[in-house]
Amino acid sequence: MEGKVILTNKQNLDSKQLVVDCRFVVTNGNEVGKVLSVSATPFVTNTDTYPNSIKYSGKVNFKLIYLTEDGRVLSINNMSDFDEALEVENLSEDAFATVNFKVVDVTTPSVKSNEVKVACVMEASCSIEGKNYFDNVNIEDGVFCKKKEVDNFELSCHFKEAFELEEEIRINDELNNVLALDSELCIKDVYAGNGFVVVSGQIFYCVVYDTEDCVFKSHKQAIDFKQEIAVDSATIDSKVCVNLSLQQNLIKMSIIQEDGYNTIKLEMPIIAYGSVYNKAYIEVVEDAYSENNILTVSTRQLTLIEQVYSNSIEDFVRETVAINEVEGAKLLGFSGANVVVSSSYVDGDKLNIEGVVSGTVIFDANSQITSIIAEVPFIVSNTKPEYTELDGVDVVAGLSDFDVSIKSNTEMELSAKLNLYLTGIKHRNINAVDTIEVVSKRPERDCAIEIIVTGEQNTLWDLGKTLGVSAEQLLLQNPNLTEPIYAGQKVVVYYPVGV
Repeated sequence: MEGKVILTNKQNLDSKQLVVDCRFVVTNGNEVGKVLSVSATPFVTNTDTYPNSIKYSGKVNFKLIYLTEDGRVLSINNMSDFDEALEVENLSEDAFATVNFKVVDVTTPSVKSNEVKVACVMEASCSIEGKNYFDNVNIEDGVFCKKKEVDNFELSCHFKEAFELEEEIRINDELNNVLALDSELCIKDVYAGNGFVVVSGQIFYCVVYDTEDCVFKSHKQAIDFKQEIAVDSATIDSKVCVNLSLQQNLIKMSIIQEDGYNTIKLEMPIIAYGSVYNKAYIEVVEDAYSENNILTVSTRQLTLIEQVYSNSIEDFVRETVAINEVEGAKLLGFSGANVVVSSSYVDGDKLNIEGVVSGTVIFDANSQITSIIAEVPFIVSNTKPEYTELDGVDVVAGLSDFDVSIKSNTEMELSAKLNLYLTGIKHRNINAVDTIEVVSKRPERDCAIEIIVTGEQNTLWDLGKTLGVSAEQLLLQNPNLTEPIYAGQKVVVYYPVGV
């Protein structure tokens, strides 16, 4: 039995924390009086794998909203590049790496009237998919094989597709300037067809702007999308895992002013990274013995992907947040809404997800514009039988909605709708014969027929291996023999002439 068995493996690397800095320079007399909001959105632009490392590069889109000395609210956008490497030993040539980021913290270590320095602390998590190759052992004549056909999911292909979404946001206000545009992308469903993959989801927008009557307002809106991607190897039975990256630095925005309202037209470039898994059947040799020789058989453990799981779940967060006592506080809006998953783990059939939803809330307190960062921790528990024995579940979180309301002089209420996209893999280990070596010749038989009183053997294979005859021959000569074979049973064995 010859042939090469191809197996897919996937592993998650330890996360790595990195800091990306940004410097805002303020000119033209728009000096900074007070920083109201600062946010950072990282995304990957390129990933390359090498024999012993993974190198990735990307950008962090920074947004600064501040109050000038004369009471105006202004904003600045800036971009910082980053390049990082992860050391990984023995990467296969066709390995494919996926990198995701979560923002841990954004701080302003230095604030001056004409310069603001911002530091973004983020965590990079990386998963690697590759292929292992196993050469089936060569079986010679006279060797009996115990073969096994097993099914598993084999990595069919990786795909990378860039596409652009065009959307319109209508604001029923005569706005002066758009100060900031926040966007959160959620994947809600992924499925395959013959020759294509479909991914659908939602983008949650928060537009921050000013009008003649108000220096700060925000408008929120969620827009659904659905995109078909051509993938030749995909079939209706394929399993697909997808990541989407919104290229923040390439978003194009135009504003059409109408009587009493404005329409913001957006062109948003998105890159889809994905993997397609197809059902495959492989045949391996579990054990072998010879009728003529005593053999030494060694085996090797193979790891198969038994199940590929992807799904999305929704949950709702509502929490009261304490604020310093403010008489007659008036909510102006919010910016920088964000969700971070801090941990996820499977316990039996239950998936537990922990994280934090945060956002900067800006309000008018006694004619003074001020802001606070509101943070709400959450725990989501979801029970499904599919989670049982999964090796782990990766979670990508996004916001489908975010809202804030001031309840009293000392409290505000924050609510958010979470969309959690889950991917997981279940592995299975099997043993396959790796090498076969001849130890010695079997002793010559001194009879043509024997009646054997069985010992510890409990299968036809075990008994045949001890006697050096095929299991088929044993069953042919003992048609009433059934498994399991118990100690003390009598078995007739006829050896053909010349054996």
